Amino acid sequence: MNRQEKAQAIAERLGDKNYSIPLLLSMIVIADCLLKLEKKGILEVAYGVSERGQNIAALCSEFEWQPTDKEIQFYCETQMEGITAEEREKVFTIIKALFLKKIEV
Repeated sequence: MNRQEKAQAIAERLGDKNYSIPLLLSMIVIADCLLKLEKKGILEVAYGVSERGQNIAALCSEFEWQPTDKEIQFYCETQMEGITAEEREKVFTIIKALFLKKIEV
């Protein structure tokens, strides 16, 4: 199954075609991942993830959803205000490593 097919299947399971957008799914998955890292004391994040967002992230993991490098970069650039470029690069590397190695958080 390619990314678009996975996104379509996830949207169908959710009953909402708005979730057929790969970038949206990746943003949710990344936010959920960072929240889990915060709960383990590894990072600090300035937001939470709703129960619906957590459920969507769990569904994405059933489909082995993987954010692309561009999506991770976009997330870091748009959602991580107030940190330096160096810190942003470190977070990018952590996120990429987690998904590349399929490390369970």
